[in-house]
Amino acid sequence: MYEAVDAVIPPAGAVRLLEIGCGSGTYIRRAATLNPQLSALGLELQPLVAEQARANLRAWGLADRATIEAADVRACPANPSFDVATLHNNIYYFPVAERPQLLAHVRGFLRPGGRLLITTACHGGPPEADMLNVWAALTDGCGQLPAVGELEQQLRAAGYASVRSRRLVPRQVYYAFVADSAAGMTKIA
Repeated sequence: MYEAVDAVIPPAGAVRLLEIGCGSGTYIRRAATLNPQLSALGLELQPLVAEQARANLRAWGLADRATIEAADVRACPANPSFDVATLHNNIYYFPVAERPQLLAHVRGFLRPGGRLLITTACHGGPPEADMLNVWAALTDGCGQLPAVGELEQQLRAAGYASVRSRRLVPRQVYYAFVADSAAGMTKIA
């Protein structure tokens, strides 16, 4: 869902991106393509996936602007040095009860006025979303897909301001959630 990335990455100026669960690095590539001054850190829980993302960044000519670490964000000390943090298609890898704490921890990585973007399928959709929901709910260490209002409330409980959600795919339950790290601060694009 590149349009969600496009909406939060400014096209110019120095921007630091933290991508949590970076997978192949494709969203980092998109962000770096949008803004030639962007630098990124991708965190990936699976070491082999992290290595593949590093190889992809080298192949795409982005290794000088983006690094990948095999790490769990929950184990990383927060440092407010990022303008944007993202979680794409992975919020359900975290148990529902732990999400507010996770989201608050991620907020600790954002500079004042920084922005969090979450893209995810939500509860209550077509059969494929229902199947993903059952898988996530029954998988140890994961949690069911969020309901839209539930994730908005968790973001507010984690201390975010200006929480917004937007359906990305018509007649589907795939959403982008954007939340600012603090009210009244300078916001990026």
